Amino acid sequence: MPFAYIFRCADGTFYVGHTDDIASCEKVHNDGFGSRHAAARSPVQVVYSEICPSLRAAVCRKRQLKTWGERKLEALVACDLTSLKLLSRRHTHWPRSRVGAGAGVIQSFPLPAWLPNRLASEALLTLLFA
Repeated sequence: MPFAYIFRCADGTFYVGHTDDIASCEKVHNDGFGSRHAAARSPVQVVYSEICPSLRAAVCRKRQLKTWGERKLEALVACDLTSLKLLSRRHTHWPRSRVGAGAGVIQSFPLPAWLPNRLASEALLTLLFA
């Protein structure tokens, strides 16, 4: 059965991967083989693993985990769902205006043609991105 896993390396960094056998994978990395990152930072220890329904699902989950930052991975390993939820929120908002090329010139972004007026668009943006 395929797994997506997270190793904690000796220097405290994380290594994310996928395998069919976690125990042998951990041994391979600790023996200095496998990926350069984990082999150079051995010993590694399995701190998190997930059973996946297929190899493709394990690869997809590994790719997702690799995009996460260290704090988010730490929250996942600690099973801290509150922190994980807070770290999962997007921190970008719909831009309403921006500074133009000229000094001190404010330019508004064009509104979509299907919005009846600016008041409706502000209300819609508040609902969508608040």
